Amino acid sequence: MTETTRAKGGHKVPKPGSDASAESARASGRPGKTAVSGAGDKPAKSSATKQADSSGKGNKTMATSASVDAYVAAISDESRRQDCLELIELMSRLSGESPVMWGTSIVGFGSYHYRYESGREGESCRTGFSSRAREISIYLLASGSGQERLLAKLGAHRMGACCLYVRRLDDIDRNVLEKIVSASLEEVRRRHG
Repeated sequence: MTETTRAKGGHKVPKPGSDASAESARASGRPGKTAVSGAGDKPAKSSATKQADSSGKGNKTMATSASVDAYVAAISDESRRQDCLELIELMSRLSGESPVMWGTSIVGFGSYHYRYESGREGESCRTGFSSRAREISIYLLASGSGQERLLAKLGAHRMGACCLYVRRLDDIDRNVLEKIVSASLEEVRRRHG
C-alpha cells in the first residue's frame, strides 16, 4: 500500500521516507537522474547548465525536468510541506501555469524573458517559491502596484529585493498574500509581456 499524505485542495504526495517517496524521486526525471536526495529538505544537485547571454554570464537557475512532487515530498516538516502545497495551489491558480522546478530548489510558475540595460538577459519564472532552512522564499517583483500598503497588512515577514520571506503561512494573512502575488504577476506582464 502506498503511503501518501493529502494536501489542502486534494494533491496527494508520498510521505517522506516511504517507498512511494523514494519511487517518486526515482521516477522524477530522465533515466539516471534523481530529483531529490531523500534527506530532509535538500534536493540533489541538478546537472542544469547555465543559460548564456550576450554579456557572457548566464542564469544559474533554469527550468528543469525535475519532479515538483518529489521536491515537496522530500520536505521533512509536515507543516512546511503543507504550506508549500498550498503555495502551489495559489500560484497555479493565479498564474494559470503548472509548477516547474527551476534549478534544484525553486518551484516556479510560467516564465518571462528579461534584459537589463547592461545587456544581461535570460529567463526567469513569473513567480515561485523555495523551502529554505528557516523560511519560505516567495519570488515576486518588489515594486508591484500598491505593494508597500499590502506588506503592512501581511503579518510576520521580511522583504528582500525580489523575495518575500515567511516562516509559516499561519503567520501571515493569506488573502493579502494572494493580492501581493497577483499584483506581482500583473507587473511582470506589464513589464515583460
